[in-house]
Amino acid sequence: MAARSRMRELGSELRATPFVSMLPNETFIEIIRLASADSDGWCDNTMVLARSMGVCRYWRDLIINTPLLWTRIELSNNTQYIRQFLARSGSASITLSCPYLRRTRLSVLAPLLEPHYARVARTDFRFFDDEDAATLPAMLSSFLPCLASISLRLYSFITLRQRYCMRLESRHLPSLRSLSLERFTLDLTPDFPLSRLVTLRLSLVDLPGDHQCLVTFLDMLEACKSLENFSWGKSGFKNYCELCEHGARADRIIPLHQCSPLAGYTPL
Repeated sequence: MAARSRMRELGSELRATPFVSMLPNETFIEIIRLASADSDGWCDNTMVLARSMGVCRYWRDLIINTPLLWTRIELSNNTQYIRQFLARSGSASITLSCPYLRRTRLSVLAPLLEPHYARVARTDFRFFDDEDAATLPAMLSSFLPCLASISLRLYSFITLRQRYCMRLESRHLPSLRSLSLERFTLDLTPDFPLSRLVTLRLSLVDLPGDHQCLVTFLDMLEACKSLENFSWGKSGFKNYCELCEHGARADRIIPLHQCSPLAGYTPL
């Protein structure tokens, strides 16, 4: 008798609506979104979404019809998946990233991505060498009205090679607020709105041509009046002897009132 009663209880529990299905849609979507991003910020969420959609039809329909879950696009994925993400993200802003972006890959994807450039809000790319990085200007020279964050890292194993010069123009990037570069030469147009940058992270970064001096770096930093986050690694501003030629004061102070404590600090 007790066994039958227990079986009825178990049957009722199995037929009951799972607790997760009783969550508000917004809460459920946030759980899936957090589960699809790892601690390093990379966005290969294809497997998480695929497994979640396989749980039940309700989950599948909810995930497919939520553009927010399809906005983080990993460019190393199969082209079919990328096309699917672009379609299901609708008109929402998108993030493009790739742990090791090769020039052949970007050239293949360019025709697929170009119609969606107006929706790109964040890029996070890593390159093997400057030849791979040389494919990026085609994208950054396009009008990217929503692009607020650029993160580029160049893993060059040829240390004697001149670092690739990344030129950024204000007319192409009207919404840029965060800039993070590693192993690049940074070339900004004279009208580039440094005052709008909120985050600036530089590591092993040079300035182009004759501007390789601490004075130019301090001038650039002083123009960043809205900075809240600033960090740098050991940069390429080597010609400190030019300080005397420029007549710079030894006690020059750059106020960064809004900045949080410096992260990743390496003394110049």
